[in-house]
Amino acid sequence: MEKVRKLGYAMDNEEELSGVLCIGAPIFNYTSYPCGAIWISGPKDRLSKDVVRNSVECIKDAAQTISKELGYNQS
Repeated sequence: MEKVRKLGYAMDNEEELSGVLCIGAPIFNYTSYPCGAIWISGPKDRLSKDVVRNSVECIKDAAQTISKELGYNQS
């Protein structure tokens, strides 16, 4: 959990389902409580390292945007 907290995202590399990757990021509310998550999943053979890297940034950005809309303030 500390690694996820530090990186701002989590990755499921075929742990749940063989051949499927999942990238997710937490959504926080105005009390800084994690109240949800946003994620994408896809077949491992179609998700190159570049696609995963770009997807991580998109997922983190989307989670931050939603969190801010819910009143989350990182400071």
